Amino acid sequence: MDWNVIYYLIYGLFAGLGELMPVSAPAHAYLVDLMTDLEAMHPLLLMMCHGMCLLAILIFFRGRIGHIIRETRIASQPVKKRRRQPDMTAVLDAKVILIGLIPMGIGILLSGITYGRFARLPMLSLTLLVSGIVLYIPQFLPGANKDSRSLSRKDGILLAFWSAFGLVPGMSRVGTMISCGLIKGCDKQYISDLTMLVSVPVLLGLIIVDAIMLIAGNTVLDSEIFVYFIVAAVMAFVGAWLAMVIVRFVTVKSNFNGFAYYSWGLSLFSFLVYLMI
Repeated sequence: MDWNVIYYLIYGLFAGLGELMPVSAPAHAYLVDLMTDLEAMHPLLLMMCHGMCLLAILIFFRGRIGHIIRETRIASQPVKKRRRQPDMTAVLDAKVILIGLIPMGIGILLSGITYGRFARLPMLSLTLLVSGIVLYIPQFLPGANKDSRSLSRKDGILLAFWSAFGLVPGMSRVGTMISCGLIKGCDKQYISDLTMLVSVPVLLGLIIVDAIMLIAGNTVLDSEIFVYFIVAAVMAFVGAWLAMVIVRFVTVKSNFNGFAYYSWGLSLFSFLVYLMI
């Protein structure tokens, strides 16, 4: 049995889960890369996994995305030429996503710098600790039912800022944005779905960064490693799909306490690894 196939199957599954769940995908990739012989941080592998996560979101939310695009097109037409009034919730959803492009873009551009500074075991342990606190806070606050019609431009920028902050290794992009949305009084399912939609431009940006790193690295892969990368990418799609189902359920029906405890446990694990090496 080729155990490398099994390893990359597991890696891809957890890469997809980690990318769209309230846990840090970069932290897991760094720890896997540190403790195994897998090419866990290879730019091509990251680009393929990010691409499959993006594909999973586009398929999972194809109806919602299509609706937003249609309603935005109607809203852009002169009032006299409209056959009907647009769904303003969908139009405002698009505006919330667009408002956040600037802070998210800055976060993506700086992701290489932040990775170099934070992808070290002591800092990783600290950021995982902070991530757990961020995930734990919303349970102490009263819920509300805000959606894009109730969010201001400032709220949209704040949500995007937290999403960009989640690009720091150890922090969870999905977890921080959902927690921020719950703190601002957003409806649970609304902020869960909006976070996944915001992940579309984020993943596009990460794919571009991965491609730049791949070109700059000028590395050559043999065909066997490339096949392993394909296996991991396919499993990343499966993991991303499962993550969206799980996050929607957990956000609506429960809280992120379990993920907070997991982040704290991983923080302790990272610190113990640091002491041992």
